[in-house]
Amino acid sequence: MSAIELLSVVTRGVRSSPIQRLPSELLIDIWLLCLSGYQIQRTEESPGFAVYQNHRDRYFITSVCRRWRELVRSTPIFWHTLALDFPFRNADHLQDWILFSRFLPLNVRVTSPKAYQQDDKGKSPLIALRSEHHRLRVFEGTPFSWIDLDPIFQLGAVLNFPRLEYFHLTVYSRLFRHVSDDSFDAPNLISLSLRGDASRLLHGLTVKTRSNLRHLTYEATDGPSCRYLQLLSKMENLISLEWLEDLALYERQLFPKQFQSVQLQHLKIFALNVTGWWGFDHTIRFLERIEMPSLEQLSIVGPGFENEVPFPINAILLAIVKDYSPSFRYLKIQSCNLSAINVPQILSPFLHSGILVIRDSYLEAPFFESLINFLIEDLDSRYSNRLKKMEIELCRKVAVPHDRLHLKRCILKLLKGSAGGKRHESINLSIRDIEDCHPELHDLASSYRSTFLYQSG
Repeated sequence: MSAIELLSVVTRGVRSSPIQRLPSELLIDIWLLCLSGYQIQRTEESPGFAVYQNHRDRYFITSVCRRWRELVRSTPIFWHTLALDFPFRNADHLQDWILFSRFLPLNVRVTSPKAYQQDDKGKSPLIALRSEHHRLRVFEGTPFSWIDLDPIFQLGAVLNFPRLEYFHLTVYSRLFRHVSDDSFDAPNLISLSLRGDASRLLHGLTVKTRSNLRHLTYEATDGPSCRYLQLLSKMENLISLEWLEDLALYERQLFPKQFQSVQLQHLKIFALNVTGWWGFDHTIRFLERIEMPSLEQLSIVGPGFENEVPFPINAILLAIVKDYSPSFRYLKIQSCNLSAINVPQILSPFLHSGILVIRDSYLEAPFFESLINFLIEDLDSRYSNRLKKMEIELCRKVAVPHDRLHLKRCILKLLKGSAGGKRHESINLSIRDIEDCHPELHDLASSYRSTFLYQSG
């Protein structure tokens, strides 16, 4: 129904001025009509996020007056983001979308199942976008293979993306694709995420692209070789680095003895996520050659604790933080075996630095008691306490202390504080999935609910 028809129905016999503003819901419906032949999914958070899918339902724009059609076509929020779900068969109406969005930065998301029948017709949407690379601002893709992206990212040629700021790509398959050096030029790139076979693209970044990068998420599927360190050395402005390693796919490569360390002066956030059960020595040597003097947050996710091979958390912590950093304030350890950690030697720089989080990790009684005793000594020391928050989540793989009375006294003193009145601001201890729980800890939780969390599965 057109706006004029709507006006005549509502105000029969009453002369009124034309409608000046339509509700956003009606504008979105008009937008759907503008894209006849496609069903567009929209959410409340992002009403202009277009998901192109093939459906038999068809909308017709003939029932909408020209005024509202032009208004919708000239509203940027409806045209700046496009999601393509493979397999995609028809790109005729995609040309209209490209036309209406021609003055806007382009945000594209490409997804596909892990396996489907590929043919040339399925590439047609990306072929239509080939000439729009100059206005691409955000690209998120999880294609099955590089073949899906060939129409846009021809890896053998030099690619120029002058407006690209965010590029997140995960390629499922391990099909080899040669990536030429210095072939991916995106001088304004801020955030880069490469997972799966997409990791090969890191070698193709130009020097200027690497130097301007701020955030990097990278999955090292063939081992952190010397070349990775050389690439990181050109990313002097990195603020956050998430390094994912699949140790099962390692090709061990020796580091030259004279290989210089890489200085990441501005790096504040570092996350290490390790899967697999061999290649730890290679990982440690890699971490030892990275200097992070401004590090503030460190997160380590290990491969778990079911395997007999111990995860060398001690060596990894020492390799990452070689010297005490006054700016350090957050440490998270997850899915690791912490039974061999020397608390005073290894954790003391971190315990004095703000927040400690331990989740889903294997703890033994000596470590747990040593940690509590260290915190008590910290309260009794003459130096000002800096530990703001501690969260320890204990699961069924925990060997709890047998002397529960001693444990109760230690935690009670930790919660009450020292004789001088000092106390930690927030200590959360969660115990779950343990059949034989501590009644003493439950009593403490009731008395100190604001600072102590006791939770039984």
